[in-house]
Amino acid sequence: MFKNTLKNWLLKLGVASFTLLIFLYAIFSALGIEYPPISRDMIGDKLSFEWFVVMAVILAPLLEEVAFRGFFTAKRWLRIISFIVLLVFIGLSFSYFALALLVLYIATIFVNDRSGKKHINTLLIMNAVLFAGIHYTAEDFMTSLGTIAILAQFGMGLILLWITINFGLIKAMLFHAFYNGLLMLLLFMALQYPSSKNHRIESENLVVEYKERAILDSNTSSFSSSANKDTLYIHNMSIGKAKPMLEQTNNVEEGSIWVENIPFMKYDFKIYTNNQEEVYQYSKELEQLLKQEELIN
Repeated sequence: MFKNTLKNWLLKLGVASFTLLIFLYAIFSALGIEYPPISRDMIGDKLSFEWFVVMAVILAPLLEEVAFRGFFTAKRWLRIISFIVLLVFIGLSFSYFALALLVLYIATIFVNDRSGKKHINTLLIMNAVLFAGIHYTAEDFMTSLGTIAILAQFGMGLILLWITINFGLIKAMLFHAFYNGLLMLLLFMALQYPSSKNHRIESENLVVEYKERAILDSNTSSFSSSANKDTLYIHNMSIGKAKPMLEQTNNVEEGSIWVENIPFMKYDFKIYTNNQEEVYQYSKELEQLLKQEELIN
């Protein structure tokens, strides 16, 4: 099947990376180790789900393929543009981790060119490592599952390199768009058809009642409180959107908590006290209750 294609080890290693990822996830899940949540901070508090899909399915395949795989095309002008776009990518990431990987990648390019392309395979591996690394920060590797999650991007980077080398950059863009589109479809299904269960959690002074809402719910989002502020009502709103109004409860710097574990998920909330005092007096209890339910991180 692969007699007429080049660098087939890229495809095999990429598939192996995904297989290893699934295997390790199964082991960690069996051991009860929780997967680290995708925080809203990673994708932007003000980014809508619609724009997130556009970025994932259209912009990311176009820009990332040019930046990371364009260097391995035969067109010299495209290789130059690829390197420029890559530098912009790394600069906008504001990550020392990504910058360190870029330095290693450039060093590998230099060594490969000086050796007459004898280290092209090493360069391909470093390209996939850089592609995977730019999606993470050093802090993401503080947990076991956070560490193995990079296998997905690494494996995809190898597969996209194989497609680029054998079928061209356009085909790699299309495959990248299809892959991201599939992930967005799975995310949409989870957001559109959430659990219908009514949840209730409480602490010494607070009670939190909430229910998940479909992302395409046509009802208007709203936030209100009782006259004496002993009850807060949040209707059809994600925690990310409710965050500015809830930050009165923090008593800490803005943005230090209220990082939602499920981006874009909408809820109906009723938060009230047992003693008619203001909800805002019990910031720590509210934070602990939301963390207990794994709604925030």
